Amino acid sequence: IDSLSKETHTNLSKKEALEHQLELQLLKAKVYDENFEQELALTTLLAILDQSIAQKFYKITTRTYLLLASVKQKGNDLEESENYLHLAQEYIAQHQFDDLYGAYYFSLASWHRLKGETDLILENAEKALFYGEKYKNEEDIALAHTMLGVGYGNKKDFEQAISHFKQVIPYYKKTGNVTSLAMMYRNVSRNFFLDSEIDSSFHYIDSAYHYYDEMSYFYKEYLPLKRLDLYAHIGQWDSAFHYLSDFHNLSFYNLLKRESSKIKGITEQFEND
Repeated sequence: IDSLSKETHTNLSKKEALEHQLELQLLKAKVYDENFEQELALTTLLAILDQSIAQKFYKITTRTYLLLASVKQKGNDLEESENYLHLAQEYIAQHQFDDLYGAYYFSLASWHRLKGETDLILENAEKALFYGEKYKNEEDIALAHTMLGVGYGNKKDFEQAISHFKQVIPYYKKTGNVTSLAMMYRNVSRNFFLDSEIDSSFHYIDSAYHYYDEMSYFYKEYLPLKRLDLYAHIGQWDSAFHYLSDFHNLSFYNLLKRESSKIKGITEQFEND
């Protein structure tokens, strides 16, 4: 992204060049968000928002609102996340950005997940899937299936949950997103475990561990936690303790990183300025 940002485009007008730069910054903010670098994501997005609103880049503004909602969800600021979702929905409706409904309904389903509202998770995930398929957006389809897996897992319909998670695996193999791929294998493993299919659960967590070294640090803790459950279940206590130790070290580090994030302070400073 930084390399692309330095390129000059003599064939673009000044406004088109700015729009191109904002697109790149939006992509960078998405990378920050997925890697739990919330301070960097937030400051980048708020800077984009200033310029996109001023220049009337309505679609960039809408996508920025959607990503801000995601950042706020990771910071557990559900009220602010809801506000950004409302703003995104208003822009989508006003400017007929129907192709963004897939991302919108996924984010809304994710918001309801944090509220523990399973029926609304499923309802909005189904809408996200509908729009993802309508506009052939593979990312929206994958995210919708993920959220459907979460919803059905909450309802203890493990067969449905596993089916949806498995449908996402080819997408992350294709895109090379090893963290999300490992998490899909882990999600399948977890649902097999909850359904008392222990051999299958072991098989899928082993598949997840294949990508362990390449995963984003913030998601690694989910893998030893699942192996801890499995080894404790079959009474292999030495192995269980080994993965308990791994989980503790990873989760403690992640807690320190998350506590250092000053998301609320950055927002307040931006609003004051």
